[in-house]
Amino acid sequence: MTLDDKIVVLDKGVISQQGTPLELYNRPANKFVASFIGSPAMNFFTATASGQTGNSISVSLPGGKTATVTSRGGKLPANGAVEIGVRPEHLRLGAPGAPGSAFDGKINIVEQLGNSTLAYVDTPAGLLIAEGEGNLQVSPGDTTSITIDAAHTHLFGSDNQVI
Repeated sequence: MTLDDKIVVLDKGVISQQGTPLELYNRPANKFVASFIGSPAMNFFTATASGQTGNSISVSLPGGKTATVTSRGGKLPANGAVEIGVRPEHLRLGAPGAPGSAFDGKINIVEQLGNSTLAYVDTPAGLLIAEGEGNLQVSPGDTTSITIDAAHTHLFGSDNQVI
């Protein structure tokens, strides 16, 4: 991503998306591109869409909570089954049970990288990676909440295309 001003991402010999590195990072066209670009990789988990108002989608999350996420205007599948993608820097850790949080979970691993900290959190949606400030004070075994930045989520249908 750092060497070019335009990237073409191929999936099995077919162009999945082309654009600037930031376009591909911020607005991936499909799950393949979303998972290919970025380190650490984007988090993915299943959800059920239960309603739509414009580009705002209400979803039921694993574990029973609900959230509102933003779509790009695509058509929701009839059965409501979607996959949510969210990058680690768009997840916030907080006190367990924090209002508006999507999940509570237990921190398994903490990687302090200097300018950032990665927390690997076991949640009802599976293992999610959250990225925080370098001085983030968390430890393995801590219970935490995870809040999703709804404006930076990506919805994918069963065809893996962005919704």
